[in-house]
Parts: sequence; structure tokens; C-alpha cells
Amino acid sequence: MLDYLSENENVNHVGIWGQSLGGAIGLQAMGYDKRIKFGVIESTFSDFKIIVNDYFQLHAGFSYYPFSNYLVNRAGNIAGFDSDDAKPIKYCENINQPILMAHGNEDNRININYGKANFEKIASLNKKFIEVDTANHLNVWQVGGESYFERILVFLHKQQKNNLTNDIITYESHQ
Repeated sequence: MLDYLSENENVNHVGIWGQSLGGAIGLQAMGYDKRIKFGVIESTFSDFKIIVNDYFQLHAGFSYYPFSNYLVNRAGNIAGFDSDDAKPIKYCENINQPILMAHGNEDNRININYGKANFEKIASLNKKFIEVDTANHLNVWQVGGESYFERILVFLHKQQKNNLTNDIITYESHQ
């Protein structure tokens, strides 16, 4: 997608916004590809095998790692991905881009501590973690309300402003 946007649409300042599994993929993508210039990541996990077991426990009422690990490994085989590499936290130390992360402190699906662990591993000096009080996994926006939305807009505006500044510097350096 990034290759296409760059080559065919002249779009080179791309950010990523992901929630839950999308946030995990967003962290991995940011750690892997520096063409992603910034990210907004909400309510995500650190390790796919652990979160699958957590969901298993949430729905079955007990934890059984051998079975949940089997399910993850089987899914990896079917979908063609290395289930041992599905650890967003591993990619966080490679993230130097600006990033805003948010997580509800009453999330019973993905523990906020996973989001905080990811955040601590992020190398970027331009990072912010927002803990949304009383929010669960699905209502960060609703509970965070206008003040959360404003913080997102301020972050996005800074990224837009940085892009314009970078374009001007790039343009001037070629004169």
C-alpha cells in the first residue's frame, strides 16, 4: 500500500491509526517501516499468544495455554504468518516516529498494562499515553468525549504541520 501511494499518488506522509488488533498491527508496521510517519494506537496488546489465552479465559472461564497456543499456531499456519513473531512489543523499540496511545482503564478484554508495556518500550521521544478513566475496550471515544477528541486532533495537527515543514525544508534544500 505504501509503495502504491508513494509511486502512484505522490503521498509520502502516511500515518496509521489502529484499535485493538488493528493497533497491534499498527505497532508492528511502525516498527518495521519508517515510511509510516506517525501513529495513533488504541487499546492494544503486546503478545498475540497471550491475548488469545486471555480471551479464552474470558469466554471459557479458565486458562489453558497449550490449547490457546495450538489455536494461534494453527491460525499462523493457515494464514501464513509466524505466530512467534506476532508480538507488537518486539517492534516498539524500533518506533522512533511520533505516537499517541490510548487505553481505557476498565478494559476487561485487553488489560491496560499491555498498552503501558508497549508504550514503555517505544523508542520515540515524541510519545504520549492517554489513560481514559472508566473506559472499556469498545468505548474509549465515547467515554473520552470531547477532551479525548481534542487531544487526538492536536496530535494530528502537529503531524500535518511537521509534514508541511518537512516539505518546505526539502524543497528549499534543492534550490
